[in-house]
Amino acid sequence: VDIKPKGFFQVMWPFLYPLLLFILIKQVAGNALLLLLEMLGRTMTGPIAELLFVYNESGELEAMTGNAASLMNGLTFVISAAFIWNVAMLRIEQAKDDMYLAHLRPEPTKHYVLLSIATITGVLGLNILLELTGVTDKAGAYELLLQETHAASMVIGLLCAGIIVPIAEELLFRGIIFNILKRRSKLQLAMLVSALIYAFYHMNYVQGVYAFVIGCLVAYAYEYF
Repeated sequence: VDIKPKGFFQVMWPFLYPLLLFILIKQVAGNALLLLLEMLGRTMTGPIAELLFVYNESGELEAMTGNAASLMNGLTFVISAAFIWNVAMLRIEQAKDDMYLAHLRPEPTKHYVLLSIATITGVLGLNILLELTGVTDKAGAYELLLQETHAASMVIGLLCAGIIVPIAEELLFRGIIFNILKRRSKLQLAMLVSALIYAFYHMNYVQGVYAFVIGCLVAYAYEYF
């Protein structure tokens, strides 16, 4: 029997704990990997070193390339996801059991197509809106993030920012947080709150707007598909 918790702490802690753990491990892993890369950069030579590090004329390590930064970021998410993996799998299995009868009949293909169109047009619409209003030009944190992302090669960028990071974030925000919230509140409220937490997690308002809209769409897709 799933006994509903009473009190603010009992309601919030089951999803706050994995969220805080994820953030903490990501910070610790990021700092550890940064130190490791600095050590490797002083000793490595050859094509791999040139791919990951920038050296001055005297051959001393000057900086990391965008490729190294992207790979380091991807690894921090892999490590963080490993720490919440068991909790996420437990919550996902619970959600499967809860929604078993609702998903006996497969969703029509046209619904997947419509959802994909809604997602793409939503992102493109936000792009245009934020560009027209000049919001993106005034967001320093967002501009810095874009520079770091574009500094990596396309293959490494897609692997890290397009596959590894989203999977890790989905395990946390939809796998754990959304699944916990929908068991303890109305479905629409669970979608909105999980998307709102996802938005605040990104720590800049441009990404926050994207994250909120996409968070709602992904939670909807996860629930109904």
